[in-house]
Amino acid sequence: MKMIAAACAALALAACGSAPEAMSVGEASAFLARFAAGEADVCGAEGRTHLRGAVRAYGQEMATHGVAWPQFNPAEARAQGGSATDLAVIAAFSIGFVERGDLIGAAQSAAEQAARAHLADMARVRGGAVQACAEFAALNRAATGYMAAVERQEALSAFAARNGGAAHDLALVHVQAVRRAESDLRVALHVAEARLSAR
Repeated sequence: MKMIAAACAALALAACGSAPEAMSVGEASAFLARFAAGEADVCGAEGRTHLRGAVRAYGQEMATHGVAWPQFNPAEARAQGGSATDLAVIAAFSIGFVERGDLIGAAQSAAEQAARAHLADMARVRGGAVQACAEFAALNRAATGYMAAVERQEALSAFAARNGGAAHDLALVHVQAVRRAESDLRVALHVAEARLSAR
């Protein structure tokens, strides 16, 4: 009976995928930097497990310092955007590369809010990464680029509201960058949807 129970547990684990692996904050930071740059292999045998482990380790370290991570559009709304790593993880959450439970504390609701506000269409394909991982990796990069453009636009708009003049003109110009990024995102989403439909 114990052997049967153990076998069933093993099958259940295989069905759900490997549990996120534990790693040091240094390893997590290095992996997340590669992921944000589009250089990490998240489609290999342990790729997604490694990503989720990195998110957990880094988020826990930030939480010990009182910081909810990842963040979108910091409160100070400075003209420069936030961390590319933050945005890549929020994008990964929106398409299912990262799960809600991988985020720590208040970061869970913050990521959900950012995803609903800016990446709502990703819900159409969420969870399909196993069937179309390469397309989802490309979708994640496009979503990250779009989030970066949106974040910068919001920061520039807030800066322009305080300063006016040339700052206002700069914010208007950047609208075009947001539109280009949105177009790239829609193309990547359609490719991912087409791959899932073909399966």
